[in-house]
Amino acid sequence: MGMKVKIAAQDIVRDFRKGVSHSEIMKTYGLSERAFSWVCSELVKMGLLPHEVVPEKVASGETDSNAMHSRSTDRYELTYQLPVYSTTEPKIVGAVEDISEQGIRVTGIRAKVGQKATLVIPKDEFGEFATLSFEANCRWVRKGVDGKPVLGFEIDHISIRDLEELRFLMKAFTTATRKM
Repeated sequence: MGMKVKIAAQDIVRDFRKGVSHSEIMKTYGLSERAFSWVCSELVKMGLLPHEVVPEKVASGETDSNAMHSRSTDRYELTYQLPVYSTTEPKIVGAVEDISEQGIRVTGIRAKVGQKATLVIPKDEFGEFATLSFEANCRWVRKGVDGKPVLGFEIDHISIRDLEELRFLMKAFTTATRKM
């Protein structure tokens, strides 16, 4: 299983105060731009960083490689079905079709376009990865070839621990990548 890294807030705050560049902080802690943006906003909310320290584009959630809007991110198709469910309807279990750090395509669950949901991918029976969850926004719904709904979710918020699990899933349980 992928190694989990615990990041202490005071370490990042110390680096900010020392004037360490944002790219160096992301590299040091293994953070994507999206994760870095989330960490910064959380540190500001907690009062550990002044809002002025965080660049406007990070504070607003915009990044140079914001794949959610450019759709130029690698998407990973899974080698086998992973179950997924919404916390509002945990008995309705769907399947993950493809996944990226920015979004997920699933079948078998229900949502409307614009609906926010907390999605859960439960741990596997072999203990290779832990349960992960994230907040997501349903961006589109269409009928699949089998007539079942296919939904595209944009990930709005994911913890650093769950992001690491997501990255592990993308490396360990996928075959090909394709640009979207």
